[in-house]
Amino acid sequence: MKQGDKLFHGGLKAKNTVSCDQCHPNASNIQPETCPKFQQQLGKVAVLGEMIDWCIMNPTESDPLALHFAEIVALQAYTHHERRGVALQPGKH
Repeated sequence: MKQGDKLFHGGLKAKNTVSCDQCHPNASNIQPETCPKFQQQLGKVAVLGEMIDWCIMNPTESDPLALHFAEIVALQAYTHHERRGVALQPGKH
């Protein structure tokens, strides 16, 4: 969770200096509890790691990460931690 927090707040070293928290303060508007769900940007049902990777490739204009990379796992842990206590609702938009 601590590594994910650091990565989320500028630790990804994005090519364009955009960080996750600029669009999602405190992991807001991510809703990991609704995954997997249909993601319009991807055109398919996606898991949280795929959605995070989409943001890494697009808004931050950085190279994609594999879903098993420690950075993706850490970012998922951070977003789940920030949303702790919210009921699971897979598939909800």
